Amino acid sequence: MERRGGVKTCGILTLILVLIIVVVVVALAFTLFKVKDPEVFARPLGKPDIQLSFFPKLGLNATLDLEITIRNRNHGSFKYEDSTAYVFYHGDIMVAQFPMLSRNVPSRGEISTRASVSIIGDKLVSNFFFLKDVALGSLNFTSDAALHGKVRLLKVFKFKAVAYSTCDISMFVATESVVSTCKVHMKV
Repeated sequence: MERRGGVKTCGILTLILVLIIVVVVVALAFTLFKVKDPEVFARPLGKPDIQLSFFPKLGLNATLDLEITIRNRNHGSFKYEDSTAYVFYHGDIMVAQFPMLSRNVPSRGEISTRASVSIIGDKLVSNFFFLKDVALGSLNFTSDAALHGKVRLLKVFKFKAVAYSTCDISMFVATESVVSTCKVHMKV
């Protein structure tokens, strides 16, 4: 009889311990281990090099130097593979592309990389909106990138993840300045 009582007590204590562990793991999964979107900032470095010509033929050459910063808000590192970012004019005409080489963003850290983006002027000036946008004083672009990689938590758990980045870039012709804002979301 006493042995049965000891087994029963041991079973109850084991059950309570398992429940506590489950509650702690679930709480951690919804707080500490929840995968958060990284933050991506594209900041122009200096003035863009813009050369606009009207004679003998309409033409544009433009180069932007950007510093791209990726801030990892997770409690685990995010390592992404080589990727390419694309720059579009009015959402459908690809006017530039630049590589984003594989990097490891440490836990709750950030990395910065530089990119020089050369705009393909022929595609830009042949667009219906080009002259209207130049008259208004700004050329508006959108850059898109998908960073495929893995989030590694506690150096044990690995989750495949894709960080999607979209930046709106406005290039002001008269002042030769650039303003950009970025949005990122991650899919695990």
